[in-house]
Order: sequence, then structure tokens, then C-alpha cells
Amino acid sequence: MPMPAEQMAESLKSRIVERTGGRMRDVCVERVGGRFVVRGRSPSYFVKQLALEATRDLLFGGQFSFSLDIHVAQKVIGAKGT
Repeated sequence: MPMPAEQMAESLKSRIVERTGGRMRDVCVERVGGRFVVRGRSPSYFVKQLALEATRDLLFGGQFSFSLDIHVAQKVIGAKGT
């Protein structure tokens, strides 16, 4: 028996948070039309890839849309004061 959409969305959100070690921020999963929409903020492309793999693993061929912003902290390296 298939899981209800709300339960599947919550399960998917939990799987993403678990797989990314909590590094994903503002994770939101909702059912829109016939597909799941995953949104969130990632600190790197690697973490985005982990979230995508978690989504594919759980939905195994289901339709989904993925919208994650990548926010990489900028660091100043080798800056010297004069």
C-alpha cells in the first residue's frame, strides 16, 4: 500500500537531513500536482548531490523537481594588512 503524500514528504525531508548530516538548510518537501518538489539551501555542490541521491533513493523513479540554492562561504586567504 503506497504511503500518503504528506507522510512521504516528511519521510523524504528526514532522509535528506540525515543523508546530508544536517548541512542542508531550509529543507522543504511538498507535493505539487503529480510530483514532489524539494527546496532548500546547501553549503556546497557536494551536499546538494547527497540530497539529490537521497531523493532518488526514496522516490525510485517517481517524478520530482529539485530546487536547491548553493551558498558557499567566501573566505579571504592570504590577506595582509598594511
